[in-house]
Amino acid sequence: MGTTGIRKLLAATDGSEAGEHAVRVAEAIAREAGAEFEVLGVETAGLPAFASVGEPVARTESSRRITWVRGIPGVEIVRRAEEYGADLVVLGRRERPPQGFLGSGRTADGVVRRRGGACLLVPPTVGKLDRMVIALDGTRRGLGILEPAAALAAAVRGQVTAVCVVPDHGPDGAESPEGCASRVGEALGQYPALGGPGILRCRKGRPVPEIMAQLEETGANLLVLGVRRGGPSGEMGSGHVGQDLLREAPVAILTVPI
Repeated sequence: MGTTGIRKLLAATDGSEAGEHAVRVAEAIAREAGAEFEVLGVETAGLPAFASVGEPVARTESSRRITWVRGIPGVEIVRRAEEYGADLVVLGRRERPPQGFLGSGRTADGVVRRRGGACLLVPPTVGKLDRMVIALDGTRRGLGILEPAAALAAAVRGQVTAVCVVPDHGPDGAESPEGCASRVGEALGQYPALGGPGILRCRKGRPVPEIMAQLEETGANLLVLGVRRGGPSGEMGSGHVGQDLLREAPVAILTVPI
């Protein structure tokens, strides 16, 4: 996904309510973006016992055209996304994740850790993506989430707010809120689809509570979050901040590897 927008979109479903809802949201995004759209199902029934995949999924008949593969979903979804050239992968997101996993359990955990591109995790409670909050940590590396955020914002025509949280008591020599705002504002100016530097809100305090407060204040239904690839299951995002937001934020989340 880039400044040219979303060209190909892959949605994966296991037939659950969350999975089917994610497909409907993905289909709407593809329609608005004028993008190609594919639905993937991963058959897990009959896999060896050591392949931990949660509830077994068997191939089923559907009125919707589905590309079926067999294997471990967290591996096969990433593989198909690469073969298809997907700019965005869309998955369902459960409201209460199993212990140690992200908001969609094993599958999302595996996909987000392995995938080199953006993933959209959609809970059943979110049907419209028209108010976006972009969580920035103020680093130049973290600014890498702006390009995919701009592509999705252009597709859904959403209202965008960017938030950068500066700790109350940073170490000596830590960057001031003004310095952070200047650099982030300059970067935002490169993406007109986001609305320019005026969308930036700088807050002071602990990142997770402040970002959650920003979501609530703006009535946002979508959070854009930078994540780190690889690592043990459940350890995503920029340290504990990313992990906590992936588990706690009650909205759709666009994860972008940084």
